[in-house]
Amino acid sequence: MRGIVRDNGSQQLRILNDTNIVLYSFGSELWSRFWYRSELVVIARPNGCIIIPPGRERFHTYPAWYVKRPVTGAKLVLAVVEYNSRRSGDIDGDAVLRKAFTAKWGCALLRPEASFTVTLPTAHGHGMCRYEGRVLSDGDIEWVEKAPPDRTLRVPSDLPSYDPHDKLPITVDTVSGYTIREMDDGTYIRVDSAARSRWEAEVFIKREDYSRVAVYIGCPRLLVGDDWAGVDSSSIPVLHEFSDRHGCRLLIVSPRDNQIIVRGPNPPHAQREPRRVVLTIYPDGTVQQS
Repeated sequence: MRGIVRDNGSQQLRILNDTNIVLYSFGSELWSRFWYRSELVVIARPNGCIIIPPGRERFHTYPAWYVKRPVTGAKLVLAVVEYNSRRSGDIDGDAVLRKAFTAKWGCALLRPEASFTVTLPTAHGHGMCRYEGRVLSDGDIEWVEKAPPDRTLRVPSDLPSYDPHDKLPITVDTVSGYTIREMDDGTYIRVDSAARSRWEAEVFIKREDYSRVAVYIGCPRLLVGDDWAGVDSSSIPVLHEFSDRHGCRLLIVSPRDNQIIVRGPNPPHAQREPRRVVLTIYPDGTVQQS
């Protein structure tokens, strides 16, 4: 595609608007209408426009979509998505007219009054997240993120239930390396990990179980002075635990009104005892470290 002069963002956005195409960026929690990045090229034509998605195919050719200006005035949707992974995402469904996905980037042309499903890799490709949505007749979009069905935490029904809250009690003792996403039917939690058992680093807690459990997210390196930590003992057995050397993150889901002893690895010198940290979980879900 040599010889193409790329217009600036405002010019490209004007071309899309003239062709009745609504631009959405598939970002964090909300769809946002704004011009996303210069890698997406839009070229005006007398009866429509040409859209050149980012990325190249196997034989170093760029896919190009020619979109005619609709006579009926129906609006199409150009959905753009960016993710931090070398793995490619994907989109499927009756709404998909054209799609192009590559490492870290993807976009699709969607038609109105139809549904779609977006599957995206999480940070560094350690997992996948899934969105289901529908394009409305005016070009707007309704969508919801789906929790992984095999990550749903099974909470015993005989655990004591405290005052119900609309929000899950979560205590975080680290500044990065975790994801907390609230959904309609619960909360999805993930800590960074590259271990083979990385699926244990993800958990989904249903909303009806909020009053029974509490969540702790910490950094073992800061917590116990080393690169690994684990639950040594607990007054009430914890419901979920994950820690690994690479991710340096500790995830604990426990019943409320509990006391947990976190133990680090054996030190290199045999005469030294492993360091232990006590986590006290109160009935209101707050966690105190001592």
